[in-house]
Amino acid sequence: MICGLSSGPIDFWPARAYIPRLTFICDPWGKPLYKNLGGKASARTEHILLEEFLLANHTSAIKRHKQNLKKAARNRSARTRMKNAIKAVRAAVLENNAEKASAAFVKATSILDKTAGKGVIHWKNAARKISRLAKAVNTIEKA
Repeated sequence: MICGLSSGPIDFWPARAYIPRLTFICDPWGKPLYKNLGGKASARTEHILLEEFLLANHTSAIKRHKQNLKKAARNRSARTRMKNAIKAVRAAVLENNAEKASAAFVKATSILDKTAGKGVIHWKNAARKISRLAKAVNTIEKA
């Protein structure tokens, strides 16, 4: 059930396009289903909610849109995995546990390299993160 519709220009769509804009979705009792959607939805969430309204007419554009959604989901999961690996290393460093930190560092290095290899992040970004993690791990090994 759609609770809020408004007409107006959409930031992430071609200029001068006036399409009905979905602000939030409600259940049959009028309670919003998405907590992060208040009066104004973020562009990313709004884009996901408007997916069925905003598909292009050309077959190739529809296919490209589907591919982009799949790729975005894949990249998001890779980024989450990368962040969790970095957090594990940082947590072990804060505990001053050298064995745990070095084991987590080896795992994080592998994950960061894979993420860079898949093109989710730039290889220099991965190298910088690995370097900073190595520096942090080495400080507790010396102490």
